[in-house]
Amino acid sequence: MSESNNSILDAPKIPGALTSLDGKLRFTSEEKERLRRYFCAAGIDVSQVRTVDDYRQARNAASPGFMDWLAAEIERKPMTTEREQLIEILRAPPDPLTPR
Repeated sequence: MSESNNSILDAPKIPGALTSLDGKLRFTSEEKERLRRYFCAAGIDVSQVRTVDDYRQARNAASPGFMDWLAAEIERKPMTTEREQLIEILRAPPDPLTPR
């Protein structure tokens, strides 16, 4: 079995995407725009994400910037006190690990 077939067998359910039997992906326009904003910070063009494997690699490459992306997504919505507090939490530096 080829690597691409293995990817299909254990492919994640990707919201906003259709996966063909050969591992190719198609995103809805809304999902493509959301992923464009997410992948852009990692220098990834979402139109180049065409397979399940491409998607996994793109997610791994973009994951270090997830908290910043999440805060930016929250800022796109109407601002409330709760949203302001959530953004403050997301943008705060992580607490140092304490030994157990």
